[in-house]
Amino acid sequence: MEVLSSMWHSLEQDPRLKGRPLIDSPVPVFSIIGTYLIFVLRVGPQMMRDRKPVNVKSFARVFNLYQVLISAWTVYTVCVCCYKLGIGYGEPPNTQRDPTTMRLINCLYIYLFVRISDLIDTVLFVLSDFQVKKMKRSVALFIN
Repeated sequence: MEVLSSMWHSLEQDPRLKGRPLIDSPVPVFSIIGTYLIFVLRVGPQMMRDRKPVNVKSFARVFNLYQVLISAWTVYTVCVCCYKLGIGYGEPPNTQRDPTTMRLINCLYIYLFVRISDLIDTVLFVLSDFQVKKMKRSVALFIN
């Protein structure tokens, strides 16, 4: 992990992002993903083996609505900022600190947290004892 961290720091970092959690080093993101994988693949299924499934339907619905709304806001904000800045495909990086550029940077930073929070969805599946077999059967019935 030290090698990865030193490689990360050898890259030229955008000064507008210095000091923000999850950006200064790759270690937090890799730790979150590693913990997620350990829980979803090992700990969660073992923990739920002898327990009743947790009812997470209400929370899952609210959580998924939040995910849809925040993703829609992100798309809208990115489109508006890119239009105002005249950013198109293949443009060189924008290094300005004007309010529109900073709004775009903040929006994309929030988007990073939204993508990480997407991992919660799978954790909910594990806690509700959702089995892949059930999903395959549901999909097969829906298709037929």
